[in-house]
Amino acid sequence: MTKTMTLIHFTHALDRHGPDLSCWPAPSAAAGRELLRHSAVAREALSAAEATATVLRAPMPDVSDLKARILAAARASGQALRDNIVPFPTRRVLAPAVFALAASLLVGIFAGWTGMVGDPLTTTYGDDAQSYEIQALTAGDNHDS
Repeated sequence: MTKTMTLIHFTHALDRHGPDLSCWPAPSAAAGRELLRHSAVAREALSAAEATATVLRAPMPDVSDLKARILAAARASGQALRDNIVPFPTRRVLAPAVFALAASLLVGIFAGWTGMVGDPLTTTYGDDAQSYEIQALTAGDNHDS
């Protein structure tokens, strides 16, 4: 006795196992054949799946000629240095980044050397400064607890 199959189950089985019912598990294949005998929609779904499988099994087209024409056009316009490589303007991007990094390093060294930026953990600002609270917390002099 074969189990009946709905159209939804049939399309799911088509997606999972393909249009060749001989590749399906035996109970599903028998139920699918039974559904195909009675349902025109199932036959259309099988036909569409077979067409899709045929297209997917077809060999890939040869694109080497297209690739050669694209590369020749790129070389002719001066956009490519070598085959398949488009130049990236590294000098124009890298140089400003290096100069900005060097400038920030020099500003940091200058600010620390001249004392423009003080140590927030020192008590040079007096006992009522906010830095005292930070120092007290880090030193363990917290009298609030």
